[in-house]
Parts: sequence; C-alpha cells; structure tokens
Amino acid sequence: MVRPNGIIALLTDFGERDYYVAAMKGVIYGIFPSARVVDISHQVEKFDIIGGAFVLWKASGYFPDGTVYLGVVDPTVGTSRDRIIVRTKRGLFVGPDNGLLWPASSADGIEGIFRIENEAYFRSERSRTFEGRDIFAPVAAHLASGIPPEEFGKRKEEMVRLDMGRARVGEGFIECEVIYVDDFGNAITNLEGGRAEEAIGVDTEVEIRIGGMKGKVRFGRTYASVGEGEPLLLVGSHGNLEVAIRGGSASAKLGIKRGDTVRISWPSR
Repeated sequence: MVRPNGIIALLTDFGERDYYVAAMKGVIYGIFPSARVVDISHQVEKFDIIGGAFVLWKASGYFPDGTVYLGVVDPTVGTSRDRIIVRTKRGLFVGPDNGLLWPASSADGIEGIFRIENEAYFRSERSRTFEGRDIFAPVAAHLASGIPPEEFGKRKEEMVRLDMGRARVGEGFIECEVIYVDDFGNAITNLEGGRAEEAIGVDTEVEIRIGGMKGKVRFGRTYASVGEGEPLLLVGSHGNLEVAIRGGSASAKLGIKRGDTVRISWPSR
C-alpha cells in the first residue's frame, strides 16, 4: 500500500481572484504544516466537471507515488451527493462523488472507495456552500499526514463514472467530441491519438466538420506541419486527438467549444 509523501495536488474551478483557494491552503497548513501544496489548476471553467476531470487525469500521472489529489468542481455542493476518498495503486483522491475523480483514479488503478463521514476530521465551523474549505481540505491534510482512508468512513462499492462521450472510428470516418479547450485554444477530443493515427495515417489530408469549419486539413506530426494560421489535426502531448491552428486559437477562429462534435472523413483505403 502506497504511503503519503506529503504532497497535496489541488485542482478547483475557483479562479484566483477571490480568497477561496487561499482559505483551503490555510486550512491544510493549519492541520499539516509540513504539507507541500501544488496547484494543478484553478482556471477550470466554472462548473465544468468534464474539463476538470480531464485536467486532473492528465496531470496526476506525473506526480510521485503517495500524492494526495484534492479536486473540487462541485456544482451540487451541499446536496446529498457523496463525498469520497479513492485509494489507488499510486495515491489518494479526495473530492465530490460527481465523476470528477473518475478518469484519474481509474487510470491509476482503484483499490478502494471510502465515504467521507467522520466529522471529527471536518472543520468545526462549516458553511453549506464551501465544502472545499470545511471538509475536503481538512480531510486531504489528514490523509497527507498519514491518517488512513478507513478512518474517514465506510467503504462503498462504486463511484460515479464520468461519461466523456462516444468516439467512433469506422472505415473512412471518425466521429468524436471536444471535451476540453486549453489556454491556447486547442480543441482536445475524447479520441485516443493512437486510434486516430492508426485509422487515418499521419500526414494525410482529411475532410473535417466542426464548429464553424468545414474543409480539408492535414493530420500533422507537429504544429509546424502546416503554415502559419492554418488549421490541422494532431495528437497532443496529452495523448488525445486535437484540432489546432498553428500560431492561433482554433476555439476563437473556428468557433469551437466543449461538447462540439468533430466529424472527420477521408477516402477509404
């Protein structure tokens, strides 16, 4: 069983304008002063569970074993949805049971799921609308200090599994969905890059329909596979198929947003 290493990796949709993230960090350090809090991101789109899950999933694989991951993108805060700890082969995940933790924890290999029920580990003064500060932050701090998940509540068999949409690959076509738009405006899809490369072939010209765009683009190896300002398809560093524009924002220029369907076709071989 992996031992906590003292790192707490923090992801929220709180932004950086308000006091919310600082309050969570203050609670963590008040309980476990030796913690090392690392910000994954606080710029997840408000209430965007899929976007937050994608960022947490893609970041978590680069942290050392024993990291505690604290994720809060929680549109239904204060309701009856469960609060959970997920123990994996490599670490511990803390947050609402709304799908946010599913992609990252399942990729790590889930070993146990625990309800957060023991109020002895909560802040004594609690708000109905800020469980990130009052429940999740103190729980993460206690976990990072070495308290085992079993101390926080009973096991549960299942957690909410996030639906990131369907991706279809057929003879001469692909249909997938944009699940995240990064800060460069690249539209990242739910299709694994290896499947796309195998189906299409790198340096192939394809027909694409997405957002305000319909036309031919190249499936490139890098962003420099096309001229400045030209659109392309490629496999990003995250390992998924994305739609990009060299030196520009595909989201802004082509009107792409999360949830858009991407339709790609090419002559059958």
